Amino acid sequence: IRTLEKQIYSAEVELNSLQKSINATKAKITNKLAELTELEQDIAAQNEALNARLRTMYKNGEVGILTVLLGSSDMSDFMTNLDMVQRIYDSDAELLETLQQQYDVFIGQKIQLQALRDNLLAQQAEESSRQESLQSSKQQVQSKKSAVDQDNKALEKQVDALNAEANALTAKILGLQGSGNYIGGTMQWPSKASTRITSPFGMRNHP
Repeated sequence: IRTLEKQIYSAEVELNSLQKSINATKAKITNKLAELTELEQDIAAQNEALNARLRTMYKNGEVGILTVLLGSSDMSDFMTNLDMVQRIYDSDAELLETLQQQYDVFIGQKIQLQALRDNLLAQQAEESSRQESLQSSKQQVQSKKSAVDQDNKALEKQVDALNAEANALTAKILGLQGSGNYIGGTMQWPSKASTRITSPFGMRNHP
């Protein structure tokens, strides 16, 4: 029983640590979901901006750009317009690059989230297994304690019976010792002049 109780204590300590780890993993999952939600909103906003730009490009096409360039009044105006067109292209490229980076981060975050979820499932499975083992140990302890109680009750009955038998034998011996008068027989008093029993049968008590 003592061995099992030590095992139960160790198992409860380990379970407590495991539950803390599970709670920490759940908190990480919650934070990761919040990050993913925020990232999805950013991606949606970037997608909307990209779609708006694509719609504009689809409507205007190359003709719009050529019109801007050919509509220049002089070389200075042409260079200004050319710089403006270059800035538009650079902005489009930057938007696409930013969107790609956000998608890469999003995929990485989803992989981390899945890893956390897998870890959580493994921790919960281990917790369930240890809970079953702990419950089994507790049932064994209870069963053994019941058996010990039954043994103790049986031993107490045996002790009571032995004490009763011993008391009966003591009373019989004391009765056989007589009143202290000399009655003769095979085993005689050491001295006929003194027949007082100074120490009768049984334990001698301290004065």
